[in-house]
Amino acid sequence: MIKTMADVVEKRDVIRQMPVPGSAAVVRQDLKDMKSGAQGFQQAMLAGAQDDILPASKAIIDSTNEAFDSAIAAFS
Repeated sequence: MIKTMADVVEKRDVIRQMPVPGSAAVVRQDLKDMKSGAQGFQQAMLAGAQDDILPASKAIIDSTNEAFDSAIAAFS
């Protein structure tokens, strides 16, 4: 997910130059929707995580959320 978000941000200028009005807004909304969906998965992952891997799980979640937030901001 983190790499995918970086790739989307890298394509920001290409997306903004598309001859489709509002293309950046569509991407931004899609990113928000994907983040929302990922949060459900994240909560399930935390609920099922054993205590010894809980810190690593939280770190992955934090990194993923930061990547989503950066990508969303890039299209704002």
